[in-house]
Amino acid sequence: MIYRPFSKSGLVTLPKEAREFLGLDSNDGKIIIEQVGRFQARIVGLNSELDKLLPRRRITNKGQFTIPANILRSWGITGKGEVSFHIQEPYLIVSLVGPEIGCKLCESAGTLLGHPCIVCDGTGKMRLHPMGALGEFASVTMNARKFGITLHTEENDTGVPQIHVSGSLNLPAAYLKLVEIYFKSRLQIK
Repeated sequence: MIYRPFSKSGLVTLPKEAREFLGLDSNDGKIIIEQVGRFQARIVGLNSELDKLLPRRRITNKGQFTIPANILRSWGITGKGEVSFHIQEPYLIVSLVGPEIGCKLCESAGTLLGHPCIVCDGTGKMRLHPMGALGEFASVTMNARKFGITLHTEENDTGVPQIHVSGSLNLPAAYLKLVEIYFKSRLQIK
């Protein structure tokens, strides 16, 4: 994920990788942005089936565009903020992100039992998710693959959700158990 700040008016700079993915040959161009979730929107280039249905946004020669006011309002934004960009074929997903804080799992160390921390991606810092612990769990679940870890939930016989963490052979069982305990406590699951 690539993070970028946006101004009070919603002006944000598209990362170079995002411009390349959208097929914007130069920094100038047009895109379409559509809200698809409570705190997410998707961006497509003009060669998509949506280009005749939705309003177009101009990309400046600096690679900037303005997040539409209706999306900012629905996100509850009244001032500056920050978004993340990630590619989810065939779209570029832009998501509202919370402030950066010290990682709670590894206590800002970046490592857990000698291995990179899955929550902060080894940086010692994490982002509070606008949707709280459930959003954090969803974000880490997407990132877990590169660590060889699978996070999933299921309901037991009484309808209570259960979290299961499994991983590759090169991660100690204690690491996986700490990740499981962390998310159980964050999601308040017993």
